[in-house]
Amino acid sequence: MGTSERDPNQKALVLVFTRALADTGWKEGINIRIERRWGEGNAALLRTKAAELARLKPDAIFAQGTPATTALRQAAPTAPIVFVMVTDPIGTGLISSLAYPGGNITGFTNYELSMGGKWLEFLKEIAPSTARVAAIHNPDNPVMSLQVRSVEMAGSKLGVQVIGLPVRNAEELERTIGTFAAEPNGALLVLLDFVTLARIAT
Repeated sequence: MGTSERDPNQKALVLVFTRALADTGWKEGINIRIERRWGEGNAALLRTKAAELARLKPDAIFAQGTPATTALRQAAPTAPIVFVMVTDPIGTGLISSLAYPGGNITGFTNYELSMGGKWLEFLKEIAPSTARVAAIHNPDNPVMSLQVRSVEMAGSKLGVQVIGLPVRNAEELERTIGTFAAEPNGALLVLLDFVTLARIAT
């Protein structure tokens, strides 16, 4: 998990996962061992945790998000990896196609790049006076630049100036929002990623 273990929502997701395994006969401590690692919204720590898991030579790896899946692919290039919450797995090179992923990686994607534009449309509907939007994103996630571009394209149609603002940690997030909020008619669009999820949770 690229997010924080302190986030109750993320812990709940892991609990659902382990319960689903138990429902199919895989019970932790009886016939399966589960090693959990949390990236805490930190790209360097995420790579370290991925390397730790790779050294354990697991039978399979469950990964949340593009950065975690990418780090695990690099650390454990032959291990079976199942991902969730990955945007554009083809564009990021994780799989060759949705129908036939190929290799040792497969999973589920629940975000399309066009969603960024839809989020901006909703934002403009609920706050019509919005003239400037900060697209807060993690620059270390390879798909974020594509998602920011989707928001920018929607912004040009809606007459909204979209400013992509990269953040890597809590200090950058606080400083960036503070600077942006100093001018009127602005709104925030926080693009989902392990960094922003971890910072929102804390």
